[in-house]
Amino acid sequence: MEQKQIREIARAEYFSGANEPTITIKKHTVRFSAYCLNQLPSVDHVQFVMYPAEKRLVIEPCAPELRDAIRWSSKNPHNRKPKIMTCKEYSRRLRELMGWSEECRYTILGKISGSGDAAVIVYDLTSALVYRPNAEGKISRTPEYSKEWGVGFGMSAEEHKNDPLVKRFSEDTELILPAVPVQNVQDNRNKDTENDYGQEL
Repeated sequence: MEQKQIREIARAEYFSGANEPTITIKKHTVRFSAYCLNQLPSVDHVQFVMYPAEKRLVIEPCAPELRDAIRWSSKNPHNRKPKIMTCKEYSRRLRELMGWSEECRYTILGKISGSGDAAVIVYDLTSALVYRPNAEGKISRTPEYSKEWGVGFGMSAEEHKNDPLVKRFSEDTELILPAVPVQNVQDNRNKDTENDYGQEL
């Protein structure tokens, strides 16, 4: 009998570089990569939308006056950078959900849905890269990958098809495609008052 050929799709995390939409979570802070801001060039405020059961985090652009809007960029329009957002309690709750250690740094590679300021960024928290402290207490620069990934290159083609990041979590939001619309972001950029969520880079 002819043996069925196995096809594995390599995980994107194995190829991650600087130009990726990543989020980095530490004990007290959260920070996005500059690439995230570059892909949403006019967005300064976002909402953190969590799907606890699926362990997905969705970053949605929003107008600054909306409740729970969080500024994710520096305020200088001529030198726009990601903010280091201090969020001790949010990080604690996230670690509790995921079973993470407060001593480690976690970086997750996201997926952008849509384009421009109408895009959202989706993060699968179960795919976090873990950076542990060494004997001297310094965080390693070499990540550890999830043990659940095993020794292969990635998901089989069938698993990839059955467990996509594209998934509908509610009637009005479908992750990846289509993108969640942004309301009045551009019109309200000059109205906001910055809250200090943490030091700027």
